[in-house]
Amino acid sequence: MTNLLQTIKLALESKKSFKIAFIGDSITSAEWIHPNWREIIEYVLKEELTELLNDWITPSWGIRCFNYGFDGSSSGDISDFVKKGIIPVDSDLVIY
Repeated sequence: MTNLLQTIKLALESKKSFKIAFIGDSITSAEWIHPNWREIIEYVLKEELTELLNDWITPSWGIRCFNYGFDGSSSGDISDFVKKGIIPVDSDLVIY
């Protein structure tokens, strides 16, 4: 986890943003559950990076998480979504 935090910290310091795409099926989307695992990961990253950077604005505003969970989707469906541009490929980190 330390290497990941350092990678995100360096990205935030250099380009002020870090995009995370969460990709998968209904376990990923989990839009009806709060906090869901995507929200928990986002919250923890922002808290940890606030301490590392000694700054709350950069991680709070710079870390952007996108939920690309599609209920009932298969790996083939997700591959098609990427090919069609429904899921963008410009994320800094993809969690599948």
